[in-house]
Amino acid sequence: MSFTSAGPPASPWPFGDPVATALLGLLEVELRGHGLRWRVVAPERLEIFRSAAARPERTIGVAALRERMGREPKADWPDLVEQAVADWLAEPNGGQDHEGRLNGAASATGDAVPAWAAPLRSRLLPAQLAAATVGALARPALPGLSEVVLCETGPRGGGRLLAAEQVGSWPARPAEIFAAARANVRRQGALPTERRAVEGANLTLLSGPGPYCPTHVFWLGEYLRRDGVEVNGNGALVVLPHRHLVAYHAIETREAVTAAGALLRLASRQFETAPGALTDQIYWWRDDQVSALPVDSVGETMTILPTPEFEDLLDRLPAI
Repeated sequence: MSFTSAGPPASPWPFGDPVATALLGLLEVELRGHGLRWRVVAPERLEIFRSAAARPERTIGVAALRERMGREPKADWPDLVEQAVADWLAEPNGGQDHEGRLNGAASATGDAVPAWAAPLRSRLLPAQLAAATVGALARPALPGLSEVVLCETGPRGGGRLLAAEQVGSWPARPAEIFAAARANVRRQGALPTERRAVEGANLTLLSGPGPYCPTHVFWLGEYLRRDGVEVNGNGALVVLPHRHLVAYHAIETREAVTAAGALLRLASRQFETAPGALTDQIYWWRDDQVSALPVDSVGETMTILPTPEFEDLLDRLPAI
C-alpha cells in the first residue's frame, strides 16, 4: 500500500526541535511500511490512518517517545521508533471518534478477528517464571504452569508479553483476551502427531517449531478423537516437558501403568536437555480438566504416587 502524509499539521509541531523533527521523519518511514499515514492534531499527538481510510484508526501520543529519544544516543533512535510503532500496532485501537468512544470496541462477527486480538497468542510458562516477569498478564493454567499472552510483532514470530497494566484500556475483559489468544493458536491448525513405542508403551507425540505447542493441551480431547479414541471419564496421561513437545497416552487398559512410567522418564529427560523447559510433571487429563499426579523422586528413581481416585481407576482397567 502507498503512503502519503496528510498535509500540513493541523496543530503546531516543534519543527525547530531536532529531536521532534527526527521523530516525525522516523515515524514516517515506519508507518509507511505498515501502509499508514499520519496527521498532527495537537502538540505531540498524531492521528493514524490506513492509506485509504477517511477516519483515523487511532490517536497516539508521542511525548514519552520524544522525551526518551532526547535521553538516548542518536544511533538508537530508529530502534526506539520501530519498537514504539510495533507496540502501538499490537495494542487495541486507542483512537477516539467524535463521541469519545473507543474505535474498534465492537465485537467481531462471524469468523472475523478484531484488530486488537489479531497479534495475541496464548503461551504456557513455568509458574515461577511467569511470576518473575514483572507486570505480565498471567493466570494459572495447569499445576505448576501459568498462561501468558504474547503479542507477536513481526512476520517471523516472536514478540513481547502483554502487560497487565495495558488491559484496562482494552475493549475486552482479561478472560476475553485469554480466549482470543487461545483461539489464535488454535486457528493455526492441528500439530503433526507421531505415534511411538517408548519403553513398551504406545505414546503419541505432538511437536511444533514455535513456542505454542504446549497450548494445544487445552484441545487434547480433539486429538484423542482424531486418534480414534473414545473420550470417556478415564482420560489420558500427558506431559509437557518443553515448549516444542506434548506427549500423551489415552487410558484404556492396564498399559496405562507402563505408559505412566515411560511418560515420566521421557518428561524428565526432555526437561533437563531440551531448550524452553516447562515441567517434568506428569498430568492426568479428563473432561478438559487437568490434575497433577504426585511423584516421589529418590536419586534417579522416580515413582508415581497415585491419588486414591487414580488408583481406583487403574484397578478397574482391563488387561492389555
